[in-house]
Formats: sequence, C-alpha cells, structure tokens
Amino acid sequence: MSNYTVSCMLNAGQYSALNTGAAYASSTTITDVSPGGNTAGQAFTLPASYLQPGQWLRVRARGIVSNTATPNLTLGVYLGGVAGTPLCTTGAIATASSLSNNLWSLESDLRIVTVGTSGSMYAIGSVSGPYAAAAFMPATSSSGNLVSSLNTSIANLITIGATWGANSSSNSLQVIDFQVIRDNEGSS
Repeated sequence: MSNYTVSCMLNAGQYSALNTGAAYASSTTITDVSPGGNTAGQAFTLPASYLQPGQWLRVRARGIVSNTATPNLTLGVYLGGVAGTPLCTTGAIATASSLSNNLWSLESDLRIVTVGTSGSMYAIGSVSGPYAAAAFMPATSSSGNLVSSLNTSIANLITIGATWGANSSSNSLQVIDFQVIRDNEGSS
C-alpha cells in the first residue's frame, strides 16, 4: 500500500466557514477575530484528546483590512483562544499605508509532536496583504518552531488573534473566511 495524505475540512459541516466576523477596530487589545469569537460560529474547537502525534493541521484565514497611516498590526494563531497559548505570530509589524478594504491572507502549518497534559507541536506560518511584504509567523517559542506545554487532553479552541498598535476606527480588520484542515490522521 502506498503512502498518501488525506485532507479533511474540520469546520462544521466540512465546508469553508463564510460568516463574516465582526470588524476589529478602535482597540489595541488582543482580540479573537475568528468569526463567532471564542464561543460559536467559526471559532474551531478541537475535541479533548483529538490530536495525535504526526497529525498536520492547516489554519487559514482571509479577510479585509483598512488603516490610516501605517499602524503596527500583530496577527497570530492561538490554541485555547487569545487568552491561551500563541502558537505563531507575526509580532508587531507596520502595515502598508492607506489600505482600504484590501484583502489579506494568513496560513499556518501545525505538526503535532506529543499529546497529553504537556503536549507539543511545531508551528509556522505567513501573512500576506496588510504589510508592505509578506510577513513570516515563527512559533512563539524560543525552541525553534516547537511550542511545548500544551494540554491536548482538554477541548481547545483554535482562533486567529489580532492586535492593532494604534487605537483608531480607521484601523479595521475583518475575517471573511476561516478554515481548519487536517492533512492526515497521525500515527495512531
């Protein structure tokens, strides 16, 4: 038997979630921008003990962004909501100037290494659109791209978080499409 990869959309109904999220503006506080927020809609919950070593997950988000001047913007993928663990983030990067309903796109790859109350995964990604050039999203860990001390034995949200560097109603980011995709079954 040959090896192959199976991709499966994990969002409800196994289709791309297209409900528009609320516009994130007038705030410099980290906020879950996944449509539905931390409780419903497209914010995706991984069931308890769902992850297995060797699994790959892809997280994608796309939307529109507007700004005034060139405020900093941090985008990232979080496990357990934005109050949980940042898996990979851009860090604060100046946006391109005079954006008006411009498209942006985020993609992150997550590879599960260990599971349980002290699980770990590799995380990496990139963002295109709101910045002058594509932005790299390294893992938030000092151990290369490995993020440790993740409790995978409980249900966890996977969300997209954003933080504006300047408080202005003209600095607005909205998620239009959010997807969580499993690329294989893992080793178990």
